[in-house]
This record gives sequence, C-alpha cells and structure tokens, in this order.
Amino acid sequence: FPLTDTGKIKRHELKKCFEKKFELRQSI
Repeated sequence: FPLTDTGKIKRHELKKCFEKKFELRQSI
C-alpha cells in the first residue's frame, strides 16, 4: 500500500480483520 491516509487505514483494517480471525481460531 502507498503510505497515504487511505493506505494506512486499509492496512489497519486488514490487521484488525486478521487479528479477529486469529482470536476466533484460538478460542476453538
């Protein structure tokens, strides 16, 4: 991603989504 505000937001959203999936996998 380019280091623009939108790029940072997209990376942040992807990171949150990834962490959520990881947590769900851990809880099983």
